[in-house]
Amino acid sequence: RAAIAATADDGSGVETLSLLQAVVTNVSGALARLSNYDGTNAVPTLQDYADAGVQGVDASTIAAMNSALAVLASTVTDTAVEIQAVVDAYLVILAEANGAAADATPGVNPTAAHYALVGATTAGMLAGHGLALLNDVVGTLSSSGVDSIAELNALADAVSRVMLTASGGSPTPAVRVADLPHGPPSTTHVSVVA
Repeated sequence: RAAIAATADDGSGVETLSLLQAVVTNVSGALARLSNYDGTNAVPTLQDYADAGVQGVDASTIAAMNSALAVLASTVTDTAVEIQAVVDAYLVILAEANGAAADATPGVNPTAAHYALVGATTAGMLAGHGLALLNDVVGTLSSSGVDSIAELNALADAVSRVMLTASGGSPTPAVRVADLPHGPPSTTHVSVVA
């Protein structure tokens, strides 16, 4: 629908069955490239996202979005609606990663569902204090520190080990201060990790 709406307002872009078919084929091809991306095949472009009708992806976010698509099964990314949900979830995570800058979205923190939706399975399993610590850690980083699923899962793994240690457990490997980024320390970081 978005692809048809993006054609000329006078209807000339879809005035024949062949023109309409070309629009549909373009959208289908873009969706297939996005959905089938596994990190080893042709990397999706900004044009692929645009052709599929997915909004919110730009030069500063495409690496993160492609990282998510690479780990997600094609069965959960085979429609524009599903891909848009992944993009929207990752945008929430990227907005949290504001480094030393004031939080532009202070009332919005990523949920476990946001992390799970982008394919960060380790992060998606955190809840309560673990999720709060992960969001605190993400908030100390710039977006380049969380623009891959591997980075998100590594941070979540470190947070999981911190939380296990805090509850009296013995994670393997043991928690080290170096496991968490060295952004501006918060009270949470200092009291749990130091």
